[in-house]
Amino acid sequence: MSQAEKNRYDKIVKIQSYLADGYAPTTIRKLFGHSWKTIRIYGKGDPYHLCRFDSSGMKRVNYECYRDDIINYLHRNMQFKELFERIVADGYNGSYSHTAAYCNKLIAELGIEYNSRKNSAGVCVKKKEVVNYF
Repeated sequence: MSQAEKNRYDKIVKIQSYLADGYAPTTIRKLFGHSWKTIRIYGKGDPYHLCRFDSSGMKRVNYECYRDDIINYLHRNMQFKELFERIVADGYNGSYSHTAAYCNKLIAELGIEYNSRKNSAGVCVKKKEVVNYF
């Protein structure tokens, strides 16, 4: 965990303890200088997961649980929409746009040959490949 994540973890634990002791969210908001929305978000859940950030500084979505499945789906050239529907059925709570960005990141990092374009027969075709139907 980075130093910023450790500081955020300590703050979340304090906020949750104040809420458990019966302090009003408005009082906690004044103590910490956060908005009521932040107090509400930090008030529930596991502090370890609430404090985590990825390399871009954004809150971490639970991709790690589905990483192996996503990689297998990408190797099978499954379209992002179908891939998204499958991991949502497994319990994923992120958005489609985050999933597509994560898939593109995995494709670039791992060098996966991914072809999302399919011809009328449902066979994957490379983007620069000319398709002759006759």
